[in-house]
Amino acid sequence: MHRFVSNREIAELLDIVRRAPKPLLVHCISGADRTGLVAALYRFAITGASAAVADRELSLIYGHFRYLTSRSVAMGDSFRAFIREKEPPNAR
Repeated sequence: MHRFVSNREIAELLDIVRRAPKPLLVHCISGADRTGLVAALYRFAITGASAAVADRELSLIYGHFRYLTSRSVAMGDSFRAFIREKEPPNAR
């Protein structure tokens, strides 16, 4: 996916993740961008990790390349837009 994911879509995704039987396997074609977004959202919204910790799921170490002309930048932008709405201001 190379497009911004809305907060409504993220809420639907998190609902699915919460209700899904565990363990849960999440995978996308490259295993880094959409998967990284789901992992970051899970860490932030479900386990309570800070935004900074959760954002590490969308990093080069996991194959997520969000620099220059990368089309995967939308996943990081979507995550950061979601946390801006959800995270308390003093946690930033």
